[in-house]
Amino acid sequence: MLEGDIFKTTVLLTVAGIKSSDKHSDKLSQAEDIFLKSILPYLNEKGQIDAKTASDITGKSAVRIKQFFTKLTEAGILKKFGANKNRTYQLAKK
Repeated sequence: MLEGDIFKTTVLLTVAGIKSSDKHSDKLSQAEDIFLKSILPYLNEKGQIDAKTASDITGKSAVRIKQFFTKLTEAGILKKFGANKNRTYQLAKK
């Protein structure tokens, strides 16, 4: 990771209302943290994301995307809306 990438990640997380000192950040694995950072620009632009889009962005399988979304929802970072194939996720309000 380059110095500029660290700055961009910190700014993106702060804009999204997620700070490295948040109680949620220490609940995430490194892979979950990387996943969150990779979908944040899309979430900030569009307001919501679905599993297909997250898979397209990250290159991860549908099963792995579901695991990431479950963990981020349990941590209170994301909220889920809809059911099954119509499910979308949004950043939880602080």
